[in-house]
Amino acid sequence: MNRDTITRYQYMFIIVGTMIGIGIGFLGSSGAAVAHQDSWITTLISGIYPLIIVITAYIIDKKANHDDFWIILKKVYGKLIGFIILLIFLMYFLTIMSSVVAGFSNNLTQTISSFLSPYRIIIPCLLVSTVITMSGLNTVGRISEFYFYLTIVFILPLLFLIPEGTILNIQPVFHSPKEIPRGMLENLTQYSLVEISFIIISKISNRKHVLRAGIIACTITTVIYTFVSFVVIYYLGWELASRIDFPLFYMIGTISFPIFSNLTSIFIFFWGLIVLKTIVCCNYMVSYCISSFSGLSDKTSAMISSCIVLVYSYFMISEHNRLDIVDFYLKYFILFSLVFGIMTAILVQVRYRSKKNEKI
Repeated sequence: MNRDTITRYQYMFIIVGTMIGIGIGFLGSSGAAVAHQDSWITTLISGIYPLIIVITAYIIDKKANHDDFWIILKKVYGKLIGFIILLIFLMYFLTIMSSVVAGFSNNLTQTISSFLSPYRIIIPCLLVSTVITMSGLNTVGRISEFYFYLTIVFILPLLFLIPEGTILNIQPVFHSPKEIPRGMLENLTQYSLVEISFIIISKISNRKHVLRAGIIACTITTVIYTFVSFVVIYYLGWELASRIDFPLFYMIGTISFPIFSNLTSIFIFFWGLIVLKTIVCCNYMVSYCISSFSGLSDKTSAMISSCIVLVYSYFMISEHNRLDIVDFYLKYFILFSLVFGIMTAILVQVRYRSKKNEKI
């Protein structure tokens, strides 16, 4: 198989892997501050967003005869507007990648490695992600497939917390229906990076049941996120959850196993591996964007992207700055992504039909 070709299963695992990353540690915090005990419901409803993205990505890919994303942009919007759109995607993936790298280093320095400077964590992460990205999308797909099963193991300890919670923490259900839309806006950002489907869907080798694979990926992510958010509220209550930056790690710290003396450290280690996979996926997307409009090789683009992220992440080492930058970009990009997906799904039928008529 070509190094930049993936199976539909790898496509599914990449989509799940990009969405489930550093954000899983924040689940139940920001949403609880707005929607209170209904925050887990807002997480569930917000799962509509990734569904819309993968469906529109499928329509675009099908109508465009599986052309490369950059070619589609030029054919549908022209070179100038297509370049601007690709640049927006580049800035988005750069921002998310830098945020994930900086957020990961911040979390480690606050928990188990306070003796390390952030860049002693950031630089090795970027080096590893660059090497993997240079190997091609197929390698990224294989890694995403492996880490999917690791993610399942990662959330299993939460089952031990359910008997310790109380149903009073999630009652009454729909207590604040007016706040649910606001809570959805907070939780939509957790589903970011699903937009990767626009770019990688054309690289699938087996076209059978591609749409189903995308929908299954979104469903799996929504179920995992809703489960984690529910357990956070059920166990901690929305008041406490809204005051904690990383509710998931806080809860894991309360679990005691006779075999393990420090379960939190083990948990963060596995979480770090999952986050590294997200960094790899982001690195591939950034490299793709740079390579598309510059004409540079994939390997050169991968090295350039890591160098840019190394500088960009400096401005996000402060957690306050990181959250401000990400919130600004994400909320606008999610709206842009929805408009882009729906509009392109409509325009691509017109543009490619006219191209076909010209050939006739």
